[in-house]
Amino acid sequence: MKRWSATVCPRWREGWFAAGCRDLGHNIDWWEANWAHRAYLEPLLDAHTQIGPMATLLMALGLGAKEAGESLLAADALVATIQQGRMNGAMLGQALAEAASSGAIKLSRWSKQLTRVSQTGLSVAGALFDALEILFASGHAHGAADVHKLIELQLQLAHLTQRSLTEPRAVENLRGVVAGGKTKRVRDALLAM
Repeated sequence: MKRWSATVCPRWREGWFAAGCRDLGHNIDWWEANWAHRAYLEPLLDAHTQIGPMATLLMALGLGAKEAGESLLAADALVATIQQGRMNGAMLGQALAEAASSGAIKLSRWSKQLTRVSQTGLSVAGALFDALEILFASGHAHGAADVHKLIELQLQLAHLTQRSLTEPRAVENLRGVVAGGKTKRVRDALLAM
């Protein structure tokens, strides 16, 4: 039924993606099995689907989903939308910041999927670098217990893309992350680039 509903207005699906954000967001930790939520993510793979704020937020939520099918589908959609030029790092960064502001997302899940996605090409890695810089600049991630996973990923992306942080708020927020041991070394290496 949900797949059929997605065909009602194929040119403008922001309302559909907003409904997906609601349903997926309420079950991000997979409290109850609901296989139909994948139907919200599937239209993102269509090269003719326009990507707006709700579609991007749905991808961010999907990347943080506990259910593997949802998170893998969101990762595939992320690669497709970036490679096809339908989405960029700034759009993804805004969605990551918005999703992280809820506190419901486990950053280690994002790290797992984004690490996988980053291996698909340099253009995708560059978009992810931009997105994570926007997320760090927002200040919504630095208080999370597993933020070190995203800091490690950002260092890997910096080496891969030969880029460094340019957003002053991102640098300031990363300096404010309470870190010790490996996380401190990784953070300091990222800030030194």
